[in-house]
Amino acid sequence: MQTKTYYKYAQDVIGGKVVSGKFIQLAAERFFSMMEDDRYEFKEKKADEVIEFFSILQHFTGRHAGKSFILQPWQQFVIAAIYGFYIKETGERLVKYVYIEIARKNGKTAFAAGLSLYHLIADGEMDAEVDLAANSKEQAKIAFKFCSQFAKGIDPKGHHPTGNAFGYQDIETSSSG
Repeated sequence: MQTKTYYKYAQDVIGGKVVSGKFIQLAAERFFSMMEDDRYEFKEKKADEVIEFFSILQHFTGRHAGKSFILQPWQQFVIAAIYGFYIKETGERLVKYVYIEIARKNGKTAFAAGLSLYHLIADGEMDAEVDLAANSKEQAKIAFKFCSQFAKGIDPKGHHPTGNAFGYQDIETSSSG
């Protein structure tokens, strides 16, 4: 039995220990069948980097204000399923686009904001662009606030991040007159 939370979650879904619907059960089964598929490689390190990124994010409101963002097991599973699988032949990440549907009051805005911020600053892509959609202008403002506050929590004094575990590069700014 694997020790990582995302493995245990998938095993518990399949074993009936976690109550879940048909699509979650199928996702857990697909997760393990893809690990057995010779076309793919599961890179724990890549999934773990994204999971670890969330730990540097700080909640800024409510009862968790000031505390680190601790991912639930289902969130770690989603991240592992998205970021862990690579095509052996090309070395490219298998999943490039995702649609995640989450019930009300399960932290979807914070989760989406954290994933968006990861892609902007820690995924290693220069000039990264992220689209974070919402069903209304008000919800879009909330999502933007989450991204903004999470970023401010990483860099509270407004300095640019420098080299660290997430591969930030030194950023030089210059003013042109």
